[in-house]
Amino acid sequence: KNGKKVLACLQRSLRIADTCMDSALNVRLFVEILNEYLYFFEEGNDAVVVKYLTGLIALIKTHLANMEVGEENPELAESVKKYFVNTLAHIKDKQAANEGNYSQIEF
Repeated sequence: KNGKKVLACLQRSLRIADTCMDSALNVRLFVEILNEYLYFFEEGNDAVVVKYLTGLIALIKTHLANMEVGEENPELAESVKKYFVNTLAHIKDKQAANEGNYSQIEF
């Protein structure tokens, strides 16, 4: 109900996820957090704005690009990539349907 508290919690979760040492797990946490941001964005939380979504998408893309080819757990790395692709597909679907402010999200 309190938009600013929700945003503070989401931002705190990003800081915690960033401390994770395993890069694939780190990115997975970021994608999960992105999905939470999208939920609150869809619900009309005024504190969750497009710039946070766009910034988080860019952060995830950077981390994906930097994921080491020789990941210790290639299955996890692949599942994280698929999870992110599915999340982006959800955003594209919402953009195509002209729902809410999704058209403003850039990636």
